[in-house]
Amino acid sequence: MKTPLTVTLGITSLLLTLGSSPAHAVSTILRPNSVTSNLTVIEGFSLDNLINQSGLSRSYTSGVTPWSEVNTITATSREVRRNTWAGQLTSQSRRLTFDLGRRRGIQGLALWNVNTNDSINQFELYADNDNDFNNGGTTRLGMNGNFTFSAPVRTDTTLSVDTFSFTATETRYVHLNILSNHGTAEIVATSEIAFRTPLEFGHLPGIIFAVSLGYIHYFRNKRGGKDK
Repeated sequence: MKTPLTVTLGITSLLLTLGSSPAHAVSTILRPNSVTSNLTVIEGFSLDNLINQSGLSRSYTSGVTPWSEVNTITATSREVRRNTWAGQLTSQSRRLTFDLGRRRGIQGLALWNVNTNDSINQFELYADNDNDFNNGGTTRLGMNGNFTFSAPVRTDTTLSVDTFSFTATETRYVHLNILSNHGTAEIVATSEIAFRTPLEFGHLPGIIFAVSLGYIHYFRNKRGGKDK
């Protein structure tokens, strides 16, 4: 049997893979596939504006652009209809539901607010895999449950992003329950929302391939030795 040679080949292949694909972990900006709400949308302030990047200073590539770049992106609109969303506060339940398309890992939220009293102030987040908020299958995200903006109202013309963190979880749907705005009785509004993916190691597929190659060499060699 040529086991030492086989092991050497496997280790060499693994080291070459690691050398050509250095270890790195990347957390990225994730755009939801779609968004729905139980609030009546104010005419012209489409729900799609929450995820279509229309109100941002520059675009990002979902699942590719590093989360570290989120603070370099600003919201350039105030009350421009094609760039923001606004809904009527006509019910006790004020919910936005984001569909990530499939189960995805997330560990944070980016929210570009508007600079008026309509803007979101306090909210809750829930993970849900069947998009039924009322069947008891949701998981509340965040240590204290509620998230609050640090500033009372954003007054700058170019709006920077606010980010919120929670323990990494896998889910397809995320419910954002709006608890309050900054004082307006009839309307709530915001500009753009995206999520943060957990850290992922870029060289993992290469490692799996290298280890698999080593095992193939080993068992082929072992079988060949028995045949002799």
